[in-house]
Amino acid sequence: MWFQRLYVLFFIEIASRRVHLAGCTSQPNGEWVTQQARQVAWTVAGIAERFVRTVRSECLDWLLIVNRRRLERTLTVFVDHYNGYRPHRSLDLAPPNGRPAIENWAGTRPMAVKRRDHLGGLLHEYERAA
Repeated sequence: MWFQRLYVLFFIEIASRRVHLAGCTSQPNGEWVTQQARQVAWTVAGIAERFVRTVRSECLDWLLIVNRRRLERTLTVFVDHYNGYRPHRSLDLAPPNGRPAIENWAGTRPMAVKRRDHLGGLLHEYERAA
């Protein structure tokens, strides 16, 4: 196994906190970055905030990434979790994609909740069981 540095390009929408993964490469150059930016700019204008710190501390620091394919798969799963399930303080603990949180339960009986694990149990997603 040869260790190599991989570069990730992503964009984040400020208002919604939605992340868009543009791509990964071991040799970024001007042409590659320009092409990735064009593809994202067609759909959204955005900048990076604290996403680098978040993705590293909540995901990448806990995993051994051995190649570009594994990095892209890991980031795709994390971005789906980040956009669809992870609560954001600035959005009143709602995720960027607007999925409603599990409502507060005021009854006396316990509410049934279903949990899905991703990335070997590193990420957990919860929803009310039917």
